[in-house]
Amino acid sequence: MAKDGELLDSLIKKFNDSVASNEQPIKYRTGLLPLDYVFDNGLQAGTISEIYGEPATGKTTTALLIAKTFLSAGMKVIYMDTEFALDVNWCKRNGLDIEKLQEEKKLYIMSPDTADKAYKMAIDVAKTGEVGCIIIDSIASLPVAEMLLEEDPVNFNRPGLSAKKQTNFLVAIKPILHETKTTLVLINQVRANISPYGASTSVPGAYYKRFASNYIVELKRKDIIGLKEQPDGIIVQIKNVKNKCGVPYRLEYMQIHKELGLDIASSNMDYLIAHGLIQRSGAYYTIGENRFRGREELKAYLFEHTDLINELVSKAETENLATGG
Repeated sequence: MAKDGELLDSLIKKFNDSVASNEQPIKYRTGLLPLDYVFDNGLQAGTISEIYGEPATGKTTTALLIAKTFLSAGMKVIYMDTEFALDVNWCKRNGLDIEKLQEEKKLYIMSPDTADKAYKMAIDVAKTGEVGCIIIDSIASLPVAEMLLEEDPVNFNRPGLSAKKQTNFLVAIKPILHETKTTLVLINQVRANISPYGASTSVPGAYYKRFASNYIVELKRKDIIGLKEQPDGIIVQIKNVKNKCGVPYRLEYMQIHKELGLDIASSNMDYLIAHGLIQRSGAYYTIGENRFRGREELKAYLFEHTDLINELVSKAETENLATGG
């Protein structure tokens, strides 16, 4: 009979690659304080994130910010534009010169025409460990290969096939992402719920996706900026529906302008005001001994003193605002 602990020790030695690691997780901050707060101090490496919402709610814009975050950290990014709609000019407004980045072999824009190709590509890329982030924009627009082989693809009818392939893909890639610390971001859409019961909309794809995802973030347009007839932009609600790497159910807001792209400065300013790190009294704002009249004066000051934002964020962390306090 084996002595106490010998059998357990032998099993742990045999299955050593299956033992959980005690390493501290790596998190990447996007620089957009509301999003980093919703993620709980940044997006964790080696995870799966699903970002979904109605049309024109900033899903691709958020994906571009995440891509920029990993590129700024010196890592390569694979961006799968499965909707064939990525706008070069919009990328530039959001700080990504994709032509230059592709020439430098830092950013790879791919356009797989089937789910089978996209999933195989993602798994093979993740195995290399040479890429920091893989973005699929969007998984809802990917047809299965069998559909395109049909003589009449419009009437293709194989219920559950797409969901089954998506489930197999997520089951296969999840341990690879964890091992290579590659982050997978899935952009998704919404569909009308034809059932008279429950929510009016649903998210397409495999139900397993909701279990496999470490983060599930819903984007919703809450208001417009400027005139209703000709808005200058939108205010988007960011809601964390699921967070296995931090505090869930957080809700924040960000601003997107049609000329500026994602307005990080205004979004961060509103976040700091909402969390009491910038004091407001009527039309006046106060940071320490400095007082400003109106939002534009405050915004201009923060734009010129970017280090001040980092100081305020550090203060927020000290006061436990960024970690659920």
